[in-house]
Amino acid sequence: MRNDNSFRQELDQALDLGDVLSQIAGYASFSGSARRIRESLPVTDRLFVRGQLDLAREARDFAQNGQSASLAGITDIRELLQMAEKGQVLTTQELLEIYLFLRAAAMLADSFDQELYPGLAELADSLVTDSRLESAIAQAVGMDGTLKSDASPTLVRLNRELAQAKSALAARGREFVKKNSSALMETMTTSIAGRLCVLVKAQDKYRFGGMIHGSSQSGQAFYVEPSTFVEANSHIQSLQAEIEEEKHRICRELSRRVGAAAFTLESDFETVTEIDTALAKGRWVISVDGSIPSL
Repeated sequence: MRNDNSFRQELDQALDLGDVLSQIAGYASFSGSARRIRESLPVTDRLFVRGQLDLAREARDFAQNGQSASLAGITDIRELLQMAEKGQVLTTQELLEIYLFLRAAAMLADSFDQELYPGLAELADSLVTDSRLESAIAQAVGMDGTLKSDASPTLVRLNRELAQAKSALAARGREFVKKNSSALMETMTTSIAGRLCVLVKAQDKYRFGGMIHGSSQSGQAFYVEPSTFVEANSHIQSLQAEIEEEKHRICRELSRRVGAAAFTLESDFETVTEIDTALAKGRWVISVDGSIPSL
C-alpha cells in the first residue's frame, strides 16, 4: 500500500493538487485551518464528501451574502493546551493567545443562521464557550500581552506600596544630594543593580557608611549606597520580589484553569478549524468564479 507522501507526490504531478490547496489555504484565517487544507488528501467516503461539499456551498453563500466570521488573530493553541495540562505555567502572551481563541469561538457560535446555513450552524452550536475563563484571562492580561497592574487585589496593594516606597526614597535621595553636594561628583542619584546610589568623590567614599558598588572609569569617584538608603533599597527590592511572585501565582492559576479546560478547548479548536476550512473553500470558489459539484 502506498504511503501518503508518495500518493501526494503523484497527485501534485498529475493534478497540481499542492498548488490548488495552497491557493485555498491562502483564504484561511489562521494557521490551523491553513495547515489542514495544505495537507489534505482525496477521500472516498461518499457521505463525508457530500457533507464537505454542503459546508463549502453554505460557506460560499455566506460570503456572497456579505457576511463574515472573522477568526483573525487566533493561533494554533494545541501545544499551549498540552503544556497547561502537564502543569506548566503559561506566559502572559500565551494566555493572551488562549483568550483570543476563546473570544473568537464565542463570536463564531452565534454567526450562522440555522435556516440558511444549517451545516455551519450545527458545527457552531457544538462549540462549548467558556465565558468564565475568557473573562478571568481578560481581567488579568492586557491586549499587549502583559499582566495588568490591577490583575489581583494583592497586586494592586503591592504596586501601590512600591510606588510609595520609591517616591519616599527619591525624596530622601534629593535631600541627601542637596545636603552633601560638596562630597559628590554628580548632584544626582543613580541606580546600581536596582539600588539607589550616589557618585562620591574617592576621598569621601567611606564617609556615608553603607555599601560601595564600584568605581567610575577614572577611579576618581565611587558608587556608594549610603547607610541611610540601605533599608529603603532593600524594602523596594523585597516588594519587587513579592510582585513577581504574585504575577507568577496569577499566571499559574490561569494556566491551571486552562489545563482543566484543555479537553473542551481542543474539541473547540477542531470545530473552529473545520468551520474556517469551509469558509476558506467558499471564499476561494468565489475568487475563481468556480462552482461546487453535487453528488
